[in-house]
Amino acid sequence: ISLVDEHRQWFKSHRGLDVAETPRVMSFCAWTLLPANPSVLVVEDTKKDDIFCDNPLVLGVPYIRFYAGAPLVLKTGERLGTLCLIHNKPRTFTDVEGQLLQTLSKVVTGEIMRNKEALEAIKKVETDKMRLLKAIDSFSEGFLLLEVSDISHKVVSANEGWEKITGYSSGQSIGKEFSELIKG
Repeated sequence: ISLVDEHRQWFKSHRGLDVAETPRVMSFCAWTLLPANPSVLVVEDTKKDDIFCDNPLVLGVPYIRFYAGAPLVLKTGERLGTLCLIHNKPRTFTDVEGQLLQTLSKVVTGEIMRNKEALEAIKKVETDKMRLLKAIDSFSEGFLLLEVSDISHKVVSANEGWEKITGYSSGQSIGKEFSELIKG
C-alpha cells in the first residue's frame, strides 16, 4: 500500500521491499494515479516499457521487472495512492487478477475511510468534552461529573464551585468514589 503526495510515495504496508519511500519521479504508483490510466495499471515487463525501462528502480535495486497497481480512490474522487504488486521477474497478469487487485484496493480504501471517520469522531468527542468541561468550570454552583458506567461512580471532573462548597479541590476529588466525598 503506497500513499503518493506531490514529492514522494510512502510505502505504508510492504513486503519484500526494503525501502519506506521513494521520490515521486521514480514512482510507478504515481502513473497509476493519473486519471487517464485504467483502473489497474499493469507493466508485465518494465524493460520493454518506454516509460519505465530507464527507471532507477528497474535498472538498480530492487530491479523491478513487473508492476501492477490499482488506485486507492476516495468517494470524493481523490486518489490517495495504490495497492500494488511488484516483482523482479516479468510476468503476465490476467483480467481476473486485475479485477481481484481492484476489489482489494476498494477494501483498503474502505479501511482507510473507516479509520479516518473514527479519528474524526474521536476528535469531535474530545472537542465536545472540552467544551462541556469549560462550561462546567464557569458554573458558580458546585458541579461534579461522575463515571456512571460502573457502580463506584468515580469523579471525573469537579469545578471551583464544588471546592467552595465542600473544601475538596478538583485534584482531591477526581478519581475518588462519590460516596467517599459525601460521607464527609
